[in-house]
Amino acid sequence: MNKMNKKYFPNFYSQLSIFIFLLFTFSMSAQNEGKIYESLSFFSKILQKEARYSIYLPAGYDESQRKYPVVYLLHGYSGNETDWIHSGETPTRADAAIATGQIPPMIIVMPDAQNSWYINSPAGAGNYEDFFIKELIPRMDSTYRTRAKKDGRALAGLSMGGHGSFLYAMKHHEMFGACAVLSGSFWPDDYFEERKDMVGKFFEPIYGKDFKNSAAWKNNNPFYFLEKEKINDYNSVKVYFDCGDDDFVMNGQTQLDQHLRKLKINHELRIRDGVHNWKFWREGLIPALQFCGEVFHH
Repeated sequence: MNKMNKKYFPNFYSQLSIFIFLLFTFSMSAQNEGKIYESLSFFSKILQKEARYSIYLPAGYDESQRKYPVVYLLHGYSGNETDWIHSGETPTRADAAIATGQIPPMIIVMPDAQNSWYINSPAGAGNYEDFFIKELIPRMDSTYRTRAKKDGRALAGLSMGGHGSFLYAMKHHEMFGACAVLSGSFWPDDYFEERKDMVGKFFEPIYGKDFKNSAAWKNNNPFYFLEKEKINDYNSVKVYFDCGDDDFVMNGQTQLDQHLRKLKINHELRIRDGVHNWKFWREGLIPALQFCGEVFHH
C-alpha cells in the first residue's frame, strides 16, 4: 500500500493541479468573452418586412448598469448580418482587443441590408436609409444600454458597407462621432465607365435604368452631394479610409481622397498591402474599432 501511495498520489496531485489551473484559465477566459446574438429580427414599418441584425455585447454587459458606446458595422454587397461574425471573426477579435485595452468595451450592431447600398431606393427596392436612421438606431437605443449620442455612436463597414458608412456619416453628421471605411466602394465618373461590367448588376435594381443621370444617384454619390457650406458639419465626424494597394476599388478611393482634400473635409487615408478580401478586412477591423474608440474616450 505504501509503495502504491508513493507512486500514485504524486501523480494524482499533479493532475489535480493541472485541472485547477485549466479551470481557472477557462473561468478567466469566459469572463473576458462577450455575447453574440445572431440574426435577431423585428418588424420594420418602413421596409414592411422583418429586419434582421446581429449584435455583440461586451463582457460584463449583463452584470453592469453602465451604458456602452455602439459601432454599427456594415457588411458588403451580397453579404448579410452574419458576415462580420463568421468571416470577420468580430466576436473573438473584439474580446481580445477589449481585454488588452486596445479598444474600449463597446456594443457592435451588424444589420442586414441585403444589396440596398444603404440608400432609399427610387426603384422601389425599399427605403433602407430611412429604416436605418429612423427605426434601427432608435430600436437599438431603446433595447440595449447604448450611449445614445454623437460621441457614443460610430460607423464602420467594408466595400458597399464602407459606402454606406461614409454616406450616413456625412448626411447624418449630427448622429455619429466617427466613421471607419474599409475598401469603400465609391464611383467617380471615369471609374464608373471602367467598371461597366459590374455597374448594371449593382445599381439598376436600386436606382432603375439610366441611373447615372438620376437625381437619386447624385444625392447618394459623395462626388456630387457634398456641399461646401456644410464643411464644418462634415468635419465634426472623424473619418478614415483603409484600402489595399491592389484592390479594384483603389481608383475610386484615391479619387475620393482628392475630392475631399479639395473640399477641405478632414479625413485620413491608409493604404496597406492587400486586395478586396476578408484577410484584409479582418486585419483592418481592430484598427477601425480603435479609431472609433478614440471618439468614445472623449
